Order: sequence, then C-alpha cells, then structure tokens
Amino acid sequence: MGSSIRVLRSGRGTQTRLRFNNGVPEHTLERVGAGRFLPGEFSEISEAKTFAGNEVQRDPSAVLYIVSDNQILDEVMDQEYLTRRDKRDRLVYAVVSSAAVFIASLCVSLFVMPFTSTHAHILFTGGMTLLYLAALFASGTRNIHALILIGIILVLMTFLTPAIRELINPGKAPQTTIRNDAAPQH
Repeated sequence: MGSSIRVLRSGRGTQTRLRFNNGVPEHTLERVGAGRFLPGEFSEISEAKTFAGNEVQRDPSAVLYIVSDNQILDEVMDQEYLTRRDKRDRLVYAVVSSAAVFIASLCVSLFVMPFTSTHAHILFTGGMTLLYLAALFASGTRNIHALILIGIILVLMTFLTPAIRELINPGKAPQTTIRNDAAPQH
C-alpha cells in the first residue's frame, strides 16, 4: 500500500459505514467525532495490529480501528470485556427502572386505588413490576418503550378508579344524582 496505516481510537460520535460493492465489504470511516488517532504510522497491517493489541491490553474498553486513508482495514477490541460491560449496564438499567416502576406503582396503589387489604396493594404493585420486567425483556433491555407502556397503564388505572371501585364493592360506590333546579316544580 502506498499510504500510511494509522490506528484510530473510537470515541463518541465516531461513525463508520459498512457497504457492499459487488459482494465485497467496504468498511469506511465517515466521521472521527471525539475519537482520536494514536501516535505513530505503520507500513504493515501486522505492525498496526500488534500496536493496537497492546493498547487494548492496557485499556480493555478501547475500540480501535486500523485505518488507511478512510478505509478501515481491521478492528481491534476486547470483545469479552465489552460484552461483560454491556450486560452489567443492562442489569443496572433493569434494576433502577424496575425500582422506579415499583415506587410509581406503589404510589398509585396506595393513593389512588380503592384497595382495602395489604395483599391487594402487594399484588397490584408486584404485578405491575413483573409486567414491566416482561415488557422490558420482550422489547430488549434498555428500551424506553416498556417504561412508557407501564406509565400509560398506570395513568389509565387512575382514570378507571371509579370503575374499579364499583367492581370491588358492587352497589356501594357513591351515587350521583342529577338535579335540575331550573325545572318548574309541580
């Protein structure tokens, strides 16, 4: 190759594009973003791979691209470390968002729902949290759609409180009468 080979450390905003030209993949660097080129230029890909491998050993979170002009020749990363970090991030999101759903469900249960027993509050709160977890894992973890779904359900439950009250205690719901004081009395 006539041009020098450099190693780019990916950062926020680094954009690459993978295209296929007659079945042959072409991986190009579209934007560097906050990424930065590491010092040094190489004449062989093997030298760049060795250098990038040493950098990844020092910092396993690094994603490095071996680049010539704007063509990406190879990627070097610690896939196991990145997979573990992604799983940990998903778990943290699931725990924190589940706690938020639990607290919101508990508040709706205690202050809006007409339940008279502790068991009903526990069932409602636990059920909403389990429904959230099911929706979260069905739609992919770290997905905001499951949180929005539970929010909509909780809001609907607050609007449906009179109907729920009637289902729990049939015939004991407060009765409303319509009076028309303007109508002539006979």
